Amino acid sequence: MTISKSTFYALFGLVIVSLMVGGAALATVLYPAAQTGRTQHIKIIMGEGEVIAEVQGEDVVSGEYHRWEPNTIVVHQGDRVVLEIVNPRKAIHSFALPAFGINTGPLEPRGGSATIEFVADEAGVFQFLCATPHDHALNQCDPDHDTMVGYFVVLQG
Repeated sequence: MTISKSTFYALFGLVIVSLMVGGAALATVLYPAAQTGRTQHIKIIMGEGEVIAEVQGEDVVSGEYHRWEPNTIVVHQGDRVVLEIVNPRKAIHSFALPAFGINTGPLEPRGGSATIEFVADEAGVFQFLCATPHDHALNQCDPDHDTMVGYFVVLQG
């Protein structure tokens, strides 16, 4: 069976959203409201996955994609958050959480890192992303730059 690229991306997006919602629900169970105001240490890496296609009965790598791991983070309002961000990929990436004024700037390939500390003082769902635009000539980010997003969920205290 062959599916179009647009159908594949639509299905892939549906799977990601399902995982995000399930992950947020699990995090709520794991971190009940009684634990607000604590320090949350979270390591985030720029992950990479492969797209596999069947060609003449054989599975072959037909592409790759990049994503933040984890791509959904759940904390409580008032928590002190310590994010350790690591870039093990071959291109420069950066981590930005605009709602909290966070931008690591360039994280060098193969191990660049940054540690960010802040208080999650506003409840809501906030997007984080790679703030380094794709530029192949400068070894910055990757062609799938627009999909390198995640969500920072702050539950009301």
